[in-house]
Amino acid sequence: MFKKKKILALIIARKNSKGLRNKHLLQLGKRKIIEWSFYSTSKSKFIDKIILSTDCRKIISLSKKFRVNAPFIRPSNLSSDNSKIKDVINHTKNFLKYNDKKKYDLLVLLQGSSPFRQAYHIDEAIKLFIKNQKKIQTLISGFKISKKFNWIMSKNKKFIKFKLRNKMSDLRRQNCKDIYLPNGAIYISKYNEKLKSFYTQKAILYEMHENSSVDIDTEQDLKIARRLSISKQKF
Repeated sequence: MFKKKKILALIIARKNSKGLRNKHLLQLGKRKIIEWSFYSTSKSKFIDKIILSTDCRKIISLSKKFRVNAPFIRPSNLSSDNSKIKDVINHTKNFLKYNDKKKYDLLVLLQGSSPFRQAYHIDEAIKLFIKNQKKIQTLISGFKISKKFNWIMSKNKKFIKFKLRNKMSDLRRQNCKDIYLPNGAIYISKYNEKLKSFYTQKAILYEMHENSSVDIDTEQDLKIARRLSISKQKF
């Protein structure tokens, strides 16, 4: 709890993945990838309850070592490549509606594929959300990327088009604004907010360092994470 706000953390970890099969159960340092999220979330000072939503019994078994509740197995219709996060969230809320007498003020969504998100990241993000709660809908974590990405282009059969700028004169480095990429680590909303997406018109950014922003979806992501895990393993 923080500032009298009761806070639920929802960790999501689907068994199958297109990019990297059984990625949450792959080894990263001394632990499985998913265990990094279990550990950091359990160390948060502000989270009142942690719920795991997964369709994998092995992941549920690993969660028992930490302060993580796994009261159900996610249905198969919410565990496909096309499943929407909002439906996974609603499934959890509906379960808690009938099985948990507590009422929550904030929902913190945490993807299991973000191993280097630390407890202090979660707590700082919660503080930032509550500080701005009257004028925002959601919080999304991300990291600053090179200004060179202002030059991103698309193309049709004949011509190219700059996606972020329309005038060539705006592409000088001194005219380029800082830009950020979502890292998938932390999403926050009011618990009773009915959202189709966390990417709302009133979303704010919680900035994280690039080295803490690895989101493991591919073999290359895993290689980067394994290099970084040597200095980050703390449990």
